[in-house]
Amino acid sequence: MEIPTKNLSSIAWLFFSVLMFASSLLFHGGIAVGDYKTLPIEVDALNSIFRKWNIPYKGNNNNGESWNINSTNPCNGFVVSNSNDESINYVVRGNLQILCLCDSDTFICNIIKLAVWDFDIVGTIPNELQNLTKLVYFDITYNSFSGELPAFLWSLSDLKMMYLTQNNFNGSLPSEVGNLKNIQKLSISKNKLNGNIPRSLWDLTNLEELWIYDNSFNGSLPQEIENLKYLTIFDLNGNSFQGSIPSNLGNLVNLKELDLSNNNFSGPLPSEIGNFKNIEYFYLKGNSFQGSIPSNLGKLVNLKELDLSYNNFTGSIPNILRQRQSQGLLNMSIEGNPGLCFDCGRSSSNKTMIVIMSVVCSIIAALTVIISVIWKVKRNSRNSTSLGTISKEPIHAANKEFTYLELVTITSNFNKIIGKGGFGNVYYGIDQRNGSEVAVKMLSSSSIQGSKEFQMEAQILTRIHHKNLVSLVGYCIERDHLALVYEYMKGGSLKNLISGQCSNSTTISWGDRMRIALEIAQGLDYLHRECQPAIVHRDVKTTNILLSRYFKVKIADFGLSKIFVNDANSGLSTNVMGTFGYIDPEYYRTGKLNEKSDVYSFGIVLIELITGKPPIIHQAEDDIPIATWVEPMLENGEIDKIVDPNLNGKYNSNSAKKALEIAFACIPPTSVERLLMFDVVKQLNECMEIEIPQGSRSPNSIDYDICEDVTAPFAR
Repeated sequence: MEIPTKNLSSIAWLFFSVLMFASSLLFHGGIAVGDYKTLPIEVDALNSIFRKWNIPYKGNNNNGESWNINSTNPCNGFVVSNSNDESINYVVRGNLQILCLCDSDTFICNIIKLAVWDFDIVGTIPNELQNLTKLVYFDITYNSFSGELPAFLWSLSDLKMMYLTQNNFNGSLPSEVGNLKNIQKLSISKNKLNGNIPRSLWDLTNLEELWIYDNSFNGSLPQEIENLKYLTIFDLNGNSFQGSIPSNLGNLVNLKELDLSNNNFSGPLPSEIGNFKNIEYFYLKGNSFQGSIPSNLGKLVNLKELDLSYNNFTGSIPNILRQRQSQGLLNMSIEGNPGLCFDCGRSSSNKTMIVIMSVVCSIIAALTVIISVIWKVKRNSRNSTSLGTISKEPIHAANKEFTYLELVTITSNFNKIIGKGGFGNVYYGIDQRNGSEVAVKMLSSSSIQGSKEFQMEAQILTRIHHKNLVSLVGYCIERDHLALVYEYMKGGSLKNLISGQCSNSTTISWGDRMRIALEIAQGLDYLHRECQPAIVHRDVKTTNILLSRYFKVKIADFGLSKIFVNDANSGLSTNVMGTFGYIDPEYYRTGKLNEKSDVYSFGIVLIELITGKPPIIHQAEDDIPIATWVEPMLENGEIDKIVDPNLNGKYNSNSAKKALEIAFACIPPTSVERLLMFDVVKQLNECMEIEIPQGSRSPNSIDYDICEDVTAPFAR
């Protein structure tokens, strides 16, 4: 049979293409491993930065979140080819990351990404950073950097994403910020920055996300704001901006989230805000807006949350908004607006009644204004005394709904079980979007109150982010397939660490035990005070307290009580959820749950940390609650008999006594006698300041063995 020449050419080309593709598997981004070299000036810069930040090298050991690089060629192993620039996923997250871009002709590499996220680094941004001239992604979120933002930062003109969230930077934002012409995502939130926003910021026409909440910026929004036509997220919450909203703000038609809450804005809302055709979340709480609520807000079909509370709006609430709220399509808050009414069309022929009602309404209005002022003062006071641990996080702003097919791929067909519970199994997986490790909790449909409630609660939880809470990455709701997708915690649970289940485990030092207790308390304090309404965990225990590779503490399974029906396997009444040994006795007795129930459970966890013993001590004759075992020795001052003997006396006795006092102040039988979690945080800080204990180490140097082979607790 004769093969046509044209077909032969096609076959040859196909064969050549397959051969080239197979060959590319031996390369990173089209460059042979070992052939490419990092630009020397960038090698020197990175080495200097690491030394100043006290970050050790790990060698080329491919340890995931570690700096698996070498000091002479840091790009080795983290490379993409310049021929594939458009497909680079810069937002792959991890505590420690670099990424390089290499020229396939010269084999020279530039560092384009540097991310040091949540690593407790103190000091300033080193000058050597300016030598990383090709940097595209820079992230130092959740650290303790301080001082003014350095001038050279604005000379990194290739930057597309920069996150400086939750540090201690002060001073003003310089006009040179306008040099970042390519910037797409910028977060300078939760710092101590002040002054006016420079006009040059509004000329950054490529901006898609702008986060500047929780600073002390002032001034008004200029007309030039309309230049940010690609903006999807704009968050000014918790500053001191004033004046009216410019009408051309309505030209930002791509906005999905706009938060102007807790500022000093005033005047009527411009009708042009009805142009926000893509808006989903619109927050105006705690300002001085006046006039009526524009009825065209009801035409924003994508709007899910609208917060107009604590302003001076008057008149009636548009019917279309009330209808959407009654249909469950809109979550709307309007409290704190004394002039608003639900039905302003009715009149009475009884003029005396009108006069009486007018007087009553005036009194109520005056009282409401006073309450509003008091609320603002308390809010400002709370912001000024913040513990510095609470933050929104840009990366987690958008809800993520996974398909079941995506979960099958992520978990390699549910290959590796890492946890089991009454509601289903938990599987290890890798998110194909960014290569990050996740824990997928599959749920039986019988364990859920309802699919609508599940979706609503899951969406809320994906928007909660705190350095001591396990992040909910997303969820799945597809027919009978329900799941929650969490970030994966490599360090296992606190229970495994305390009980010595890690292979070749090392005893936790006293200083690290107190740090762990403080971080647990900070996470619970956030749930109790900063979430509205407050979130009560219900099941605080050592298996629900997880550890990252670097032994950062994060609390898991918070906020799920509305999602799950009662667990028939728990042995508890239909009104009570929790774990034996940790359950608040008042809650168990009355079924009434509040924040103090978590305080009780935390007290038990703190005693476990101090003693190294489980909540129920099993003895030959009887099982004894750990508090019952400790109490008589504490009364006799026998601290050395209480503290974990594995510490071999390497602890400060005054610190141990104070910690025990805090624990017992958490567990009185009635909630009214217990501390608030906010007070627990303050007292634990005092406990740590009594004296630096022997054997304690800074968080940067913790090197206990991780428990990756021990079944993780991500299930109830």
